[in-house]
Amino acid sequence: MLTEPTAAQRELVTEFRRSLARSQDAVASAVPRWAGLTVPAARGGHALGQLEAVLVAEETGRAGRDGTLLDLTAAAEALAAADEGPAADALRDLLAGRAGLAVSLCPGPDERAEEAPTPRHRDFVSGLPATAALLRLPRIPGGGERFALVPLHAASWRPHAGLHAEPRHCLDLPARTAAQHITTGDPLTRDGAGTGDGTPALADLDGIRRAGYLCGLAEAAVDAAVRRARDRRQFGTPIGRHQAVAFPLAALTARLHAARLLTRCTAALADHRARPDDGSSNADDADDTDKRPFAERVADLVRHTSDLALDATWCGLHLHGAQGLTEQSPAQLLYRRALFHTALARPAPHPYEPLTQGRSR
Repeated sequence: MLTEPTAAQRELVTEFRRSLARSQDAVASAVPRWAGLTVPAARGGHALGQLEAVLVAEETGRAGRDGTLLDLTAAAEALAAADEGPAADALRDLLAGRAGLAVSLCPGPDERAEEAPTPRHRDFVSGLPATAALLRLPRIPGGGERFALVPLHAASWRPHAGLHAEPRHCLDLPARTAAQHITTGDPLTRDGAGTGDGTPALADLDGIRRAGYLCGLAEAAVDAAVRRARDRRQFGTPIGRHQAVAFPLAALTARLHAARLLTRCTAALADHRARPDDGSSNADDADDTDKRPFAERVADLVRHTSDLALDATWCGLHLHGAQGLTEQSPAQLLYRRALFHTALARPAPHPYEPLTQGRSR
């Protein structure tokens, strides 16, 4: 299966990298366009694959940006998989940049699958200003994924402190908020048809992209740590010449290459399974020796990339010392982003011990 991006995919990444280099306002205005990468052309999207979305997610993490684009990509896929109506209108507005959409993909701890009403409170890291919110609801066993599309004309927001001066808000909805409840079935193929076999699920696709984002965070942290090890001198020599510094960085680099390859291969496999049968899909699945359920494979992928991002950003923070704790240093921001997105991707408690303390795997 796949190893390296094609020329067209590299050109896409270069264009996205140029968009990230612009002002924050320019980046925010371009986000809706990139959120529709995997939406079928019949629904107004670009009809590209998960591999392209993963490459964009990697660049987002490498640039140290927040996860707004990941949330909007997942929201666009969910709205595209829903029936015509308010969901289709919200998707058209999102992709055209006519209206803002706040997205919350993590149900609260007090929400239960058997409850139908719309949640009253949700936290949002970003996504404002917005005219509507898409809330993922707890999943019912044996059913499709459930969402609530909520108009925000009667909602109130409470600001909280966020990462690196980025806003974080808590949404409070009135008790009788009118909301459209959406249950998605199979994800859509690039031509707008259902996959039929139910795999991969929307949550799996979101997990693959978040794994790519975590790989990007890890790469940015390793690159910053390598620069620090080359520039910082002690006892007349760069600290990178010492084995205690060089060996962990070498190990992280090897893990990063492996995690990136695994993430891209998983994305390519998802594309093959979602593609209409063109004669190559069956051969690709036959060459795949991992016969576990796809959701289990994605969960392992997210776990591995989460561990990598935590290790890499902590190591980078450690090498930067006191300088890494300042607001001017990207090391602390990358570390906090890794902590946040790991908790977002893996809601269950996961105790973390830094790399140098010999955390068992």
